[in-house]
Formats: sequence, structure tokens, C-alpha cells
Amino acid sequence: MGKNFYKIGMAVLLACTALEGNAQRFFSVVFDQLPRNFQLYARNESNEAAIPISGGIELAGWSHMSVVTFRNGQRISYQRSGIQYATGSAKGTFSMAPQIKAELAEYSFEVYANKNATDSVLIVRRDDVVAGDFYVINGQSNALAVGGSNFSSEYCRTIGRIPDNSPAYSPADTLWIRSGYSFPNVGIWGIELQKMIMEKYGIPTCVLNGSIPGTRISEHLLSQPNTPATIYDLLRQRITLSGAQRIRAFFWLQGEDDALSGPDGFDGYDQKFDQLHRMWQRDYPMVENFVVMQINILFNRYYKAGALRDFQRRTGELYPKTLNFATVGLPYYDGVHYEREGYLALAKQLFGFISPLFYGTPEDPNRKSPTIRKVFYTSPDKKAITLVFDEGQKMMWPQDTLVADRNGVMKKLGGSSWFFLDGNEAQAAPIASYEVQDNRIELKLTSAVTARTLNYLPAYTNVDVFPIFPGPFLKNKNGLTAFSFHEAAIADPLAIAGFKSEPQATGGGTTVGLSWQPVAADGIKYQLERKKTGEGNFSKVAQYDEKSVSFVDKGVEPNTSYTYRVKAVGTTSESPFVELEVRTETILTLFPPQVLSWTAFPNPTRNFVVVRFEAPVSGRLSLFDLNGILRLSSDLTQTVETTLSLASLAPGKYILVFHNGQGERSSAQLVVE
Repeated sequence: MGKNFYKIGMAVLLACTALEGNAQRFFSVVFDQLPRNFQLYARNESNEAAIPISGGIELAGWSHMSVVTFRNGQRISYQRSGIQYATGSAKGTFSMAPQIKAELAEYSFEVYANKNATDSVLIVRRDDVVAGDFYVINGQSNALAVGGSNFSSEYCRTIGRIPDNSPAYSPADTLWIRSGYSFPNVGIWGIELQKMIMEKYGIPTCVLNGSIPGTRISEHLLSQPNTPATIYDLLRQRITLSGAQRIRAFFWLQGEDDALSGPDGFDGYDQKFDQLHRMWQRDYPMVENFVVMQINILFNRYYKAGALRDFQRRTGELYPKTLNFATVGLPYYDGVHYEREGYLALAKQLFGFISPLFYGTPEDPNRKSPTIRKVFYTSPDKKAITLVFDEGQKMMWPQDTLVADRNGVMKKLGGSSWFFLDGNEAQAAPIASYEVQDNRIELKLTSAVTARTLNYLPAYTNVDVFPIFPGPFLKNKNGLTAFSFHEAAIADPLAIAGFKSEPQATGGGTTVGLSWQPVAADGIKYQLERKKTGEGNFSKVAQYDEKSVSFVDKGVEPNTSYTYRVKAVGTTSESPFVELEVRTETILTLFPPQVLSWTAFPNPTRNFVVVRFEAPVSGRLSLFDLNGILRLSSDLTQTVETTLSLASLAPGKYILVFHNGQGERSSAQLVVE
């Protein structure tokens, strides 16, 4: 270390070590970028993070700045940056960015000012820096999820302060600390999510929770950026201070207070959310996914609470970079909040939800809460309703169960208990039975209905019967509960008309021509399937483009019975399958007609046919029926034209074959009337 610089540095240190705005001064070095102790940096797609170290030095004549990187106390790299002085200036600038891996390891950095190759002085050291993922949680009490936890790890972090006697949020909540013991609290499901990510994937995380219990959405809209004291501004300040360049997910769990408060709460909720989402997009461009979570069923008798939940379900369709997740059906629910085990169950479900998004696990639609995509009458008689959920979902119908009401009387409840027609939640829909196939559920009714809307799950629980909503719930194969939906329109079924076939034999083989009338509806595609005699299941017809209203099926066998079926699939409805039985014709042997050039006329004909060749030929002319039976034959010797009598043949289709004796054959279809 250079003694002269050491003396100068110490003198300057005594004079000033204060912060200048966001800058950090040490001696005559002012950093505009420098890691803090215990800071987490967002990892990139290469599972690394660059740690920016840059600023200026206010002394002339220095060669370079350097940084030594340590991993768990072991030196692993050295990097230097030449100091750039402007002409005639005593102030120079520098910039470095050592790389670290996102792993369960802590990194330290020693930054030196270098007079020359041998003269240097340590300016600052930073410890316990990691790379990993950022998450944000916002909302009210179920987002905050306050509760004790014995878990703590240096790889699960937040920004806040050590808990003290003051419950108030403060602009001073700016320390990088462990999330296991912090204020603001990360929450039970927040820290459990961190724990699972660390244990399964070995990635450090930082969770910033800005939730406040008992708050309506309007309170989250308040903002005074110059004097941050609102919910929105204090969270934004912490996110800004974190330096997060990439936030994996921003979880929003809020709406209970709005749903419980009556018209003052739920009226206009969608407009207020729209304003809030625009603020998020403006202030948090680094967020990859906003995850809007549908709240659970509450107790106040407000029918529009169901509409609020339904809006939350639909936000993924309405807003960019927005996903959805359902909390209905979570266990250990007390009617508003959850016991610790309920929040742990939420963390487990969310862990499965985000794992394919960020941690490379195989994609599975059943990691998501099933959401309804369309509801329509199965057939024109309106005795059944079909529900279609997300593609790939494997839906599970709940078993009937006995539940004690508030008076201790056992009541039988099942999946059919919680469907309601035209908003009448006093009476369940008249469901006689159900059929589940993958992502589709058909509700078979006891009688025809004329309803125009369908609700799944009530807007509120009837506390006179069940103080806490008991379920049971529709779930997928992974146990995730389907979103409730409110006043989903029941579309009329589509209809296929004019489905017909034209089986035919050609010179190249047997084909079946199919056609039907087009269906007028939005986003129409057609599903064409077939099976042949002896096959149990239908299969999609290969090569069909799903859009045409005609198709020639060339992949069929001669003399074989097939059943075809077609349905129309639109954006909001579908048609029933329409079936058609077809038997293909028998071909004994078909040969390309271009081998020998000849024509047969008239065709169709009744009593005779003339066969004319372009040049004299020798060979045999044969006529077969479609069962392959020889009906007529004639030997030819240097013949240009011949006539065959057909008077003895029954009307029908036949195959005329010419064989020249050298192995060359050709054929054509002949119709006898």
C-alpha cells in the first residue's frame, strides 16, 4: 500500500465520509454505484448477476481502480478499470462490473484505488452479496399474512428494519436484512415461498411486502411522491432502493374490504384497479408478471361481491403481463383470514405455479387455477350445459360430503350444490348428473331450462346456514381449486347442417369426399374425426386444416365402413357432433391411366361402351364390379377401337382395366345406368 496515499486518504476520510444523495463517498472516491452489505442482485438468464461498481475520484494522477471478488471468503477474481480524466481536470471516472453466480454462496468485494502497479489503498469492502430473484407482495391482511416463523436464512432477504416498538411504516425502512425477522413483515406465505425456492432450486430471494391490513383499493391509489407516506409510495421507495432490475412476480391479494363494505367498496372496483395497474406499469417496468389473486367467499350479503371476484378472475385477459390465481378453497379458512397452515398451503400452490415460469420445471396447465373459458347449452333441447375450462386442465368433480350447519344438522353437499341460474342463488341449478372429460364438464339437467347466465359458487355464504363457506369445490388433478365465476353467459349451441359424403374410386385409389354448410359464428373451427368398423374411439382426421367446410379423405381403405363426425367450435359455443356412416368402394386393382393412352365412352352409359386407343394395341380388356368380380373380358390384337356390350350388367359402378401383356396396366371407372 502506498504510504503517501494512505496519509492523504486518512486526512480526507477525517474530513468527509458522508453520503451525497444516492452517492457514497469514501476518502476522495465518490461511488454512484456500489453494493450494500447483504444486498441481492437480480440474476439474468445465464443465472448470473453483474455487480456494478462505478463513480469518480477527485484526485489527479491515479492509474486505476480495482476490485477483488471473494466467494465464501475465498478470492476468486480480480478486475480493474482505468481512471479516465478529462483534459485539464483533476477528477476521473471509472466503472467495473464483476460477475457472480446465483447460488447459495455469499460474495464480498474489496475496492482499491491504485496509484501504480504496486501502490494501492483499500477504499471500501462490501460483504454478503448474492444474486437471485425478487418478488413483491401487495394487498391487505391475507397478503401480509402475519404470523410467527422459526425459519431464517441469509439467502431469504428483504428490505426493512429490525422490528421495534413502533408499528408505523417509515422512509427509514431501508436495511437489507433477513426476511425471517423484519418489519415490514414478509408474511407467512411470503417467507415459505422463499424457503421452498432456496431448498429446491438453490436460488436466493428478496421479497418486498407492502401490504396493509384492512385497506380498500382506493387507499392503494394514494400517492405523494415528494413526501412518501402512502402505501403506494412507501412500497415504491423500497423497490427503488432495492435496485431490482428484474422482478419475477408482483402478487396482488386484495379486495376483502371492498367486498365487505357494500356499494362504497365494490362499485367501481374495476375502474380503480385499472388506474392502479396503469401506475404499476409506469413505475415497475421491471416486473415480469403481475399475479392477481381471486379472494375467497365472504359473509356479508352483497351479491356484487361475486362480480368483484369475477373481475379479478378476468384481469389476466384484460391487462398485459398479468396472471391469475384463486384462493377459494384454501384450507384452514375462518371466513376472512387463514390459520398458519392455510397460508402454508397457499405458498405450496404458488410454488408449483411459478416453478415452470422461472425455474425450468416442465410446463403443466394443472399448476394453474382452472378458469372457465366458455359456457353453452350442449344441444338445442337445453337439457344440458357444457363448461369448458383452460386447455390441458384435468378437472375433478368433488365427492358428495356431509357438512354440519350452524345448528349441527348434517347436510349433504356436492359439486352440483353451487351452480346457480340467472343469479338466483337461493336455489341450485337442477343438475341430475354430470360428466367430466379432461377440461370439460357437462351438467345434465333434470329438465330443460331457458337461463341466460350461470354462477359457480355463491357471491357470499349464507351465515344463517354456514358461517364459513364449506365447499366442496371443483379442482384439477393437482388439487388447485377452480376460479369462481359470476353471471357467465350461457351461449346457444351451434349447429352443423348438410353433412354429406361422396365416396369414390379414382385412378389413384379410394377417397371419401366430405362437405357441410358453413357455420356463422366468431372464431369458428371444425373438428373432424373418424373411426372404422371395429374401432372403439374416434380419432382426428390427419391433414384436415380445421377451417374448410369440405375435405377429401385419401387415407381410407377400400370396401370398408367408416363413421365420420364433425362439430363446429366457436369462441363462445360449440355444436354437437353430427355423424355420418360411409362405406368405401372396392377396388380390385387400380393403375395409372397414363401408362397407355385410351378413352372409354359414353360414360356414364347403359348398354355398351366404346374403348378407343391412340395406337394399335394387343392385350386384354377386363371389366370388374366393385367387389372385384370379373364381369366381362375381351382379348385384343392390334386393335385401335373395340365395343363391349353391357346389356347383361346391373346398373352401378365398375372398373375397366387394360393389360397389355408386358406388365403395363391402366384403369378407369365406368358408370352403368
